[in-house]
Amino acid sequence: MKRDNSNILIVENQVTQFEQIKDNLDIGGFTFFPNEFIDFLKIVKVAVGNYNAKMEAIQIIIEYIDNNSIDLIIMDHKIGSAYSDDDGIELAEKIREEVDVPILFLSRTKENEAKRLRNLKTFQSDTCVKGIHWEWVHKGIIGNEILEENYVKDNVIPKVKNLLVQSDNRGKLLALISEISMPYTGKVLASDFKTFFSNLQDLKKMINENTIHKKKSFDTVFSILANYKEENMKDINSKLSDFFKGE
Repeated sequence: MKRDNSNILIVENQVTQFEQIKDNLDIGGFTFFPNEFIDFLKIVKVAVGNYNAKMEAIQIIIEYIDNNSIDLIIMDHKIGSAYSDDDGIELAEKIREEVDVPILFLSRTKENEAKRLRNLKTFQSDTCVKGIHWEWVHKGIIGNEILEENYVKDNVIPKVKNLLVQSDNRGKLLALISEISMPYTGKVLASDFKTFFSNLQDLKKMINENTIHKKKSFDTVFSILANYKEENMKDINSKLSDFFKGE
């Protein structure tokens, strides 16, 4: 059953900041986690620190994401207590090894900028995160001071919505490709169907490598594949060929 709300996990190390982020994003349509902030923060602190239970804590976070059907993670950059602790980027990378969920990095500081840029570069290039959508945005607050009245509305909320839409379209299209491909897998195919099957695999690769990310592009592919059972296979292949050239 499709949920009315999107489940958003906020990974933050200060309760006041956590509450501010929730309040600023509370426009309806979102359910925020964690429910027990202090208990969850204790697990996060272990996950980013130099503790024997580090990997166990990371696994608890991953299970929490799965059990609560989290659609988006809003990740603070600076969540550890010490410079040697992992930052939000490093934690996100560990999470992404097992969970396919979009991430919005939300930060208000330029402290430790060299470390941030180094870790972000690793996060961008790491093969385990290819295909997942993520963005970086300033919180729009310094301490308890909101920089601009409409900052979150104009700069943060659009990114949240965009990541959720992209993730939903990505999942739907991958599911459709899998459904269409299944009858052809492992079979000898006629020329047109062989080309079609190859095109589907190319589409899947493009999605996983985040080459397809615009809503317009997803809408185009959905419209091409919508009538694959009724439409002439040559025509479908021609449309897909045109789509590939456009991308």
